[in-house]
Amino acid sequence: MIETRHSGWAHFIFRVYLSRLFKNYFHGFYIIGNIPSQDKNVPVMLLPNHNSWWDGFFIYWINRYLFKRPVYLMMLEEQLKKYSFFSRVGAYSINPDSHTGVHQSLKYTTSILQNISNPPPLVCIFPQGELKPPMARPLGVKNGYEWIAKHSLRDMIMIPLAMKPVFLDQQCPDVFIAFGQSFINKPGQIVEPDRLDKIITELLDRIDQNIKRGDKGTCFWEGRRSTNEKWNNFKKTIFGQGTKS
Repeated sequence: MIETRHSGWAHFIFRVYLSRLFKNYFHGFYIIGNIPSQDKNVPVMLLPNHNSWWDGFFIYWINRYLFKRPVYLMMLEEQLKKYSFFSRVGAYSINPDSHTGVHQSLKYTTSILQNISNPPPLVCIFPQGELKPPMARPLGVKNGYEWIAKHSLRDMIMIPLAMKPVFLDQQCPDVFIAFGQSFINKPGQIVEPDRLDKIITELLDRIDQNIKRGDKGTCFWEGRRSTNEKWNNFKKTIFGQGTKS
């Protein structure tokens, strides 16, 4: 397997790259609800849905603005071999076609979570194990995260997460996220795959319901202004009033 090799220069380049990329392709990032309470001295495992090519980039951005921890993300080995730079910014590999490879990646994940760092790390694995269409139900959550939780020698906070990019009234899509209630890796408290599947599905439904009500939540990052926004701002500057989109 391919392990993470964090590099300060790589993170700097990647942050600049993502900032420009997101500003060109997204209108804003919005959080619906709150971030679950967390012990700053305990590592975090994020468990998001996986239905777009952008998801790994979203996780990096979410960590940068909301968690601010050393970030690690499990990525398909065939993809990481093609884009080895990502190992410098937190990615490590898993080969789902190899039983030995899967076991190595799961053990490596537990070792990351046991590292003593300040602050402790944030590890993201996609519990679906593969990219799936947004409308797929059930989501198809697998049990890899459960193995990690049961074999970790250190307490960790596990947080379900729903992510969804949506085109609304702007030229570029908005990205919506919603966190579920956190749980810890102790016997009797680990959420089983069927239950986690339901939790993430309910979070996705919550995003849809908020959008229908016109409640976009709280914006934590603003990206590209749409053409109509620029026009309205121009009208307001010239004539002292805006126009409806």
